[in-house]
Amino acid sequence: MVVPDVLHFYVEQQGSGRDITYIIKSADIALSIAADTIDNALKRLQEAVELYYTGTRTKLPRIVVSMSTLT
Repeated sequence: MVVPDVLHFYVEQQGSGRDITYIIKSADIALSIAADTIDNALKRLQEAVELYYTGTRTKLPRIVVSMSTLT
């Protein structure tokens, strides 16, 4: 498996008030994460990327996450 230097992800916020869910997705690999806070989503993302590349015996890619806000 070829491990890229960088993986790009983007964050979507769904819901409102107390029912907000943050979803992180990537076009680079088939991976998506959902959590109730952005901090939890980012932690889960790091864990998921580590698991995705388990056994590659190489350095993990740098993770770049973009978040757009709606006004």
